[in-house]
Amino acid sequence: MREIRPYSCTKTNQKIFDFIIQNGLTDKRLLDVGSGEGYFLQKLGDYLSLQGASPAEHLYACDLNPSFHQYREISCVPFDARKGLPFVDDGFDFVTSIEVIEHLENAYGFVHELHRVTKKGGKVFVTTPNLLNINSRLRAFHSGFALLFNPLPLREKVPAFCEGHIHPLNLYYLGYAFYRAGFCQVRIHYDRMKKSGAFLTLMFYPLIRLAFAGYQARSKRRMREIFEENQPLLKEINSFAALTARTVIVEGVK
Repeated sequence: MREIRPYSCTKTNQKIFDFIIQNGLTDKRLLDVGSGEGYFLQKLGDYLSLQGASPAEHLYACDLNPSFHQYREISCVPFDARKGLPFVDDGFDFVTSIEVIEHLENAYGFVHELHRVTKKGGKVFVTTPNLLNINSRLRAFHSGFALLFNPLPLREKVPAFCEGHIHPLNLYYLGYAFYRAGFCQVRIHYDRMKKSGAFLTLMFYPLIRLAFAGYQARSKRRMREIFEENQPLLKEINSFAALTARTVIVEGVK
């Protein structure tokens, strides 16, 4: 069997893997939504095997195209993004979805589904391209499109899942989707710093911070209650990490 390929960056997979392992997996159930060929699940399965646990008893997979699945230790079931996930409520301790949500027509409904199938106290991890890094902001400034997003066919029928990126969600709106879905805690993480992003941020950071301070002052006057409620997310928008990171990771605790 040929080597299983990741459909997303290996360092993004490693970051989620580290989060899962820190929380323990040998007594838990994990669902990977949009599992592709099964690269991430194989990584987890190898870990479980070293711990003397059976991957098939802990890992579950679903994907639009289960025929792509290559990790033979577990099966992959199909799911239709318009119909929801084919799993019962409160079934998993962890649910992961790596570089999937930007391909979906209904991203908010998708987050609600991730919440539904997660146990009370369980965790969901969703990753997506970081549209708020400085490279992406500058591209949007001159083109109108964030990094990794481009014009789309207008007359061609677009499926609920598209090979291209059709739903740009920056870290604020993805975090908002988690809150709206009912997660009691929402945390923002990042995978790695882009060197070019760090260089550009050092050039523009004073201007960004000054302009954002003005925005904050106006927001406090006009909508203080909403502004205060949003602080956990607003503090991330112009953080050095947000301005330099390649990928954003949103963690929700049910």
